[in-house]
Amino acid sequence: MSRALVLLILLGGFWWLVRWLRTLPRPQALRALRRVALWGAVALVVLLLATGRLHPVLAALAALTAALARIAQALHWLPALERLWHALGGSAGPDQATPPHRDTQMSEEDALAVLGLGPGASADEIRAAHRRLMQKLHPDRGGSAYLAAKINAAKTRLLGA
Repeated sequence: MSRALVLLILLGGFWWLVRWLRTLPRPQALRALRRVALWGAVALVVLLLATGRLHPVLAALAALTAALARIAQALHWLPALERLWHALGGSAGPDQATPPHRDTQMSEEDALAVLGLGPGASADEIRAAHRRLMQKLHPDRGGSAYLAAKINAAKTRLLGA
């Protein structure tokens, strides 16, 4: 019974807030809405603290923060992995399937794309890109032998050694 009463009070308050915000000019309504949101968040934290439910919420926020940081880190590598995928003959999508390259000789353009470099890359840049990709995609670190071979072939093609 008390939960239903609290729900009715909250719904009535929400209804009153919406009607009140409609009577205000837009800039004033936005300012009031920000103020209501801030005080509502403070009231929610106090309520969670009073009922002993704040600790699980904070633990969930910490886990969410860590997960979002991991996702952001993974998204950082997406363009480089996409370029590598296309350079290795991966298809752009299910309707644009292309067979993987079977030629034994890699062009300079393909080698640069595999390493994620632009035309005119220096030998130091080529070595650094090779090292960075091998650290991520080496078979001993969960990568595939095919990718490692392509990365090595790209380095060999560009450096000639």
